[in-house]
Amino acid sequence: MIINLGATNASVPIVVSSAALPSGVSGFSTFSEYALTAHPVPSDMQATRAALNGVELQLQPGGAPPPLPPPRSVAGHVVSAPPFSVVFAVFKVAGASSS
Repeated sequence: MIINLGATNASVPIVVSSAALPSGVSGFSTFSEYALTAHPVPSDMQATRAALNGVELQLQPGGAPPPLPPPRSVAGHVVSAPPFSVVFAVFKVAGASSS
């Protein structure tokens, strides 16, 4: 998770030590990003609405949570956080099994 309280984009390189990876896992080449911002103006720090990846989050009838928009797929090793946002990055390491 990256919290960017600044007025400009923040780029955070992700470095993973091979010692931190399970045996046989070589690393990652892509990851998914979810960016949470104010809505409709992302820089409005007093907004009462929010967007995930640019899509406004609104409760469904009866108060159920909204469906999540698809994540942004990113190639490389740098997470980019827009101004005034919270970004969640999801990494799937190469060679790892899904369970």
